[in-house]
Amino acid sequence: YSSAASDVYKRQVFDFSSFGVSQLQILSWNGRGAVMRDKLKRKAMGREIRRLSSLAQVLCFQEVHGQLADILHQFRRWLPDWCIYVSGCEDGEGRVLPNAGGIVTAICPAMCEMAICQPQFIIPGRFSCVSILAGDKILSVLNVHNYGLSFRQAKIIRDFVNELSCNVNASPTTSLGLIVGDINIKAEHERSFKISAGILRGVADRGYHNPLFSGHRLGFWKGILAMATEVAQPMPTHFDYATKSCSRIDRGWVLGLSLIHISEPTRRRGIS
Repeated sequence: YSSAASDVYKRQVFDFSSFGVSQLQILSWNGRGAVMRDKLKRKAMGREIRRLSSLAQVLCFQEVHGQLADILHQFRRWLPDWCIYVSGCEDGEGRVLPNAGGIVTAICPAMCEMAICQPQFIIPGRFSCVSILAGDKILSVLNVHNYGLSFRQAKIIRDFVNELSCNVNASPTTSLGLIVGDINIKAEHERSFKISAGILRGVADRGYHNPLFSGHRLGFWKGILAMATEVAQPMPTHFDYATKSCSRIDRGWVLGLSLIHISEPTRRRGIS
């Protein structure tokens, strides 16, 4: 770049220093009932979550299950000084369903100290947005678990993502949106990774009967996710014991990616 072009580039790149970090790592994980009744299993889960906290500044969990107060108390013990935002699934009458869904978004202490966090629970236990405000910058973290959502709920998510996308496009150097979660939709041309199976079995498992293939309102979800740019996930993220197959259904997207500097290791892994 020339010096002039370099200055323009620097002004366009979304700067995370206002949030107390030089770069941002965000990690999404299906908690598989993280707040378990079995004390030994819960203790083991706590060790894993603490390990994950050393890898990223923002953690997003899905399917944590449990009562809201218990989830909040447990995550505060596992991640002291982090900002913890919990949303539990509800039935049609607004009662919490402790055995279904449940999402948690956790923000690291460094970011909490420098910024103000404003949570929005759009679909209880399934879709939330934590807006992190620092100076004139807004970082919006969308945590989603879309399995079994109704068409009405999917439309609510679509409208929310569309509005956020418009805000980012209007002010790309001060606004940024990140979408992560357990999406339950494989990417186009995605293959299942069969374990100890022949080629014909692997081909068969790419059909609609494969539980890792989500055709549930697939076209509608494609329209929602087309508003953002997906960051490629090079490794399988989900293992299904019933079919002994792996797939990449935990995925992530960025709104405003054209104005973000992608690190070289990430660039080599590829962006789809």
